[in-house]
Amino acid sequence: MSDFASSPGQGDGSTGSAYPSTGAGGTRSPARASQAPAALAVESVSIAFGGVRAVDGMSLAIEPGGMLGLIGPNGAGKTTMFNLIAGTLRPDAGRIAIGGVSVEREAASRRVGRGLARTFQLPRPFLAMSVLENMLAAPQGQVGETLLGNFFRPREVARQERAAVERARELLDFLQLARLQDEEARVLSGGQRKLLEFGRALMADPAIVLLDEPAAGVNPALLDFMIDRIATINARGMTVLLIEHNMDMIRRLCPRVLVMAQGRRLAEGSPDEVVRNAEVIGAYLGGAAA
Repeated sequence: MSDFASSPGQGDGSTGSAYPSTGAGGTRSPARASQAPAALAVESVSIAFGGVRAVDGMSLAIEPGGMLGLIGPNGAGKTTMFNLIAGTLRPDAGRIAIGGVSVEREAASRRVGRGLARTFQLPRPFLAMSVLENMLAAPQGQVGETLLGNFFRPREVARQERAAVERARELLDFLQLARLQDEEARVLSGGQRKLLEFGRALMADPAIVLLDEPAAGVNPALLDFMIDRIATINARGMTVLLIEHNMDMIRRLCPRVLVMAQGRRLAEGSPDEVVRNAEVIGAYLGGAAA
């Protein structure tokens, strides 16, 4: 099954519905954004596995509604950095803050409650469930998750379920998956599974989303569509941290790029600046071009 036949323009909202926000997002004024703490801040974070420092004194910051590309050669520590931010790993040292609040000792579920969501390099949908059911498996903190909630608050459970179904259908339309909502996830192509993973991350309308190689293994038409959708959510105020090897996507989306190598911060600047940086070239090519 092909991913998509058409290639919409970047950020123009020309394909699919406008991004369906429930209110947590929305465009932020420059004055308010400048007064707010960083949406996401990482300060001198380190972690070692068996004596090997996978992340070594890393720092980064993204303003509310901003977008930062995180690039580097394989083994640079990018995904480990994502795991530290998301809470599936705890740092040996350093600070991680969401909206100015330190979270480095909080569980991943608490960080989700603070408005953080992520995708993974390899999507893992529930293959025997429908596309819509996969979307509905994502929301957390529902009243119906507990036996007491189901027993004593049935109207609230029903209201939340209706809202979740409406939200899921809006997002599937936004991602051009609505026609597949009743199909089992096993029928989706690799690119469509990437879109489903993206949609699941957006179900809670997070303030910050971490995207781990969304372009990996997708065809050029879907790449254009993915860029358009990411640009749309960012234009609506969602903060984005993007790991990606596809420099076309990085150039088109990210005004600022941070380069990691051997667990450390190597360079930062515009996409054009970092690709001309001799240290960056050396990190990618083993020093031959440096």
